[in-house]
Amino acid sequence: MQWTQSARAGALRLLHLEWVLIGILFVSLALSILELALVSVVGGKDLQADRLIGEHAPLRDLLEFFYFVANCSLAVVALLALRFARKQAEESENTRLASVYSQLEQRWSSAAMLECRAMFRDMMTQYQQHRTDEADNNRQPLDLPEFFDRELLSMQHSDFRRYLQFMGIVDYLEAIGMFEANGFVNLQHLEPLMGEMCVYAYDILSSHITTVRVAVRRQTESNGYTSVPEAYASFEELARKFDTRFRRAAASTGTPGI
Repeated sequence: MQWTQSARAGALRLLHLEWVLIGILFVSLALSILELALVSVVGGKDLQADRLIGEHAPLRDLLEFFYFVANCSLAVVALLALRFARKQAEESENTRLASVYSQLEQRWSSAAMLECRAMFRDMMTQYQQHRTDEADNNRQPLDLPEFFDRELLSMQHSDFRRYLQFMGIVDYLEAIGMFEANGFVNLQHLEPLMGEMCVYAYDILSSHITTVRVAVRRQTESNGYTSVPEAYASFEELARKFDTRFRRAAASTGTPGI
């Protein structure tokens, strides 16, 4: 499907050639006016006519001028058609993107995703309690990613359905990453909707994603597969791209990033 996105982008770029046509039309018109000026000044010493037929041919010059005007008229019509086609193509692309982003936003705000996000916040609350308990007992608390990994592994064994429900947010961001990598969505348009959440979620879940990758790699190797993609690689790449954008924006404005 990626070649269709490249073809669509290439077609939109070709539709911006109208300024090249305008330049060619302007140069041709300027040369024609210059030729008529030379004919009117030189009169019987028309260099082009001398070269072709050896004598001045005003009727032929007049016909050539009208032929040029007719071509210019056709070029103007083609130019207007090109501008109309470009506008139609841009409107079609904007409509497609609006539909895609509307569906993404609906999925992000769906009941299932809201439940995933609520579970995420509940686990953050549990982590704050974990830090308090460990401080009361003079023990070093786990880092946030390690805490999530421990709790998710426990959930995976005790309530697998709930574990799958929680991982729905990871699967969703993995799908978004795949869409972005294949050019179906634009990173700049996604940033206001889920940019910070994507980076934050990956930082917190990175330890558990590593655990999942190790488990998947063991399973695939035991089945004889050797070239299986890493689990949640698109999610990781999407978070990396967002993080790079945030760091560049912070560097350019002098404000701290995420």
